[in-house]
Amino acid sequence: MNTQPRARPIYNRDPDAGERLTARLHDLLARRKAIHEYHRTCRAGEPDPSLLLPQEQATLERLKNTQQWKIAPCGLFPAYVTKNITRTIGVTRGRLAALPERKR
Repeated sequence: MNTQPRARPIYNRDPDAGERLTARLHDLLARRKAIHEYHRTCRAGEPDPSLLLPQEQATLERLKNTQQWKIAPCGLFPAYVTKNITRTIGVTRGRLAALPERKR
């Protein structure tokens, strides 16, 4: 269960939309990088969950406890996790590009 408070939605008309979308983009890129680094250790045969951010560590634990069949035998996250993050990165980049110049 996610115990973090939900962030306020980001609307394109918000005066701080560019800053908040940029922060979200950096967060998503960090999450994806951490998962890729973790996957590298899994493929080497020695999974190191300490490379993951706390949110991904919690997701991995939840999957191990409730849906073990979704995790690869070597410990990799299900493919949909990185695919969803990558898709969200693309959407966020598109939203940033669509913002008027004054809001970026």
